Amino acid sequence: MFRLIIAAVAFAAVSAYGWTVGCGVFGGVAMAEGDMAAPDRRFVDFLPLEGGDAGPGAAVGGRVLVGLTPAVSVELALAYHPNHPSKSWRGGGLLEEPKLTLVPITAGGRYTFAFGAAGFYLGAGGGYFLEDLGLVGGTYGPVVSVFYGEADINAPGAYVAGGLTYRLWKLELEAGPRFTAVWNKGNYGYTYEVTYIFPRTKEKEERTAELLKDFNDSFLDVLVGANYYFM
Repeated sequence: MFRLIIAAVAFAAVSAYGWTVGCGVFGGVAMAEGDMAAPDRRFVDFLPLEGGDAGPGAAVGGRVLVGLTPAVSVELALAYHPNHPSKSWRGGGLLEEPKLTLVPITAGGRYTFAFGAAGFYLGAGGGYFLEDLGLVGGTYGPVVSVFYGEADINAPGAYVAGGLTYRLWKLELEAGPRFTAVWNKGNYGYTYEVTYIFPRTKEKEERTAELLKDFNDSFLDVLVGANYYFM
């Protein structure tokens, strides 16, 4: 009964105010920008991370769209960057390649300038970004060792976007860039395992440290997508 009441209220709002409700999927290429793409091989725990050395990766996601007027809509989106690989990785078989994954959870709005079935939109928004950063490094003192570990670098961020749309009845196609800035400069916990090369041992020693990240992250995404409006 409660669901029927909610559905009736939503249908009445859509009918009275001309709202539209839809969902969509999108995908494309996410390119690390600025210091996030700058090289930095110094991953020892007492030195700051001054460059991410991250290359381009894929970006996929889904969204829910609510159109308040024919021009104004709001968007809730969940995306996933499965991997931004290290650009200068030269490792062997001892350790896996360091990588970065990102899960943006965002809300925003957009304004569309329509020209018949076609249109141009501008949008902006913000949210929270779940980032997992894998790091690799080495020490060369009395014993030679290498280490690999991960840090959860989760922080808020914001984006601006623009692009083109084309409407085919209830289906809408869109394409355009999105620039995202994540404010995650600071100290983060870093858990890693040390593998000793000389003297050779199969045992791994687990350690924790504070990682100083000396820059914010930024990404330029080039995305294409499709939205379907139920109402």
